[in-house]
Amino acid sequence: AVTLRRLHLIDACLGDVGATLLAEALKGQKHLSWLLIGANGIGNAGFTSLAEMLRRNSALSVLEIDSNCSDVGDMGLDVPRPAHECEAGLIAIGEALRDTPRIRGFDLEGVQLKTVYKPLQLPAAAAKWDNRVIVDYWWK
Repeated sequence: AVTLRRLHLIDACLGDVGATLLAEALKGQKHLSWLLIGANGIGNAGFTSLAEMLRRNSALSVLEIDSNCSDVGDMGLDVPRPAHECEAGLIAIGEALRDTPRIRGFDLEGVQLKTVYKPLQLPAAAAKWDNRVIVDYWWK
């Protein structure tokens, strides 16, 4: 049997549909520790699906989701989405991390939870914290 521990799908054109399908496929993974899915044009729907996967996969210790709040436009260039098209998904990921403790040192790369500290019910000081400080605050 093959055990999936790391999955690198950077710039794989997943979009929301692909991220949703990937999240569904990974829900039962018990050994996946690294998921790198940056630059895939993922927005609210994809992030929300990934958040549900995070609630069921406590082995994950690195999640890289940078450069996702954009669509691939003409000529393959990233076209930034309005901030509101990613905010709800980022909140969902933050809530999943808050509610599902995992190993110390979880690394969320590519997004800043401090930008949504109010909906995540963090103290005002969290507006200046990096992701690791926020996650450690939740899991202390």
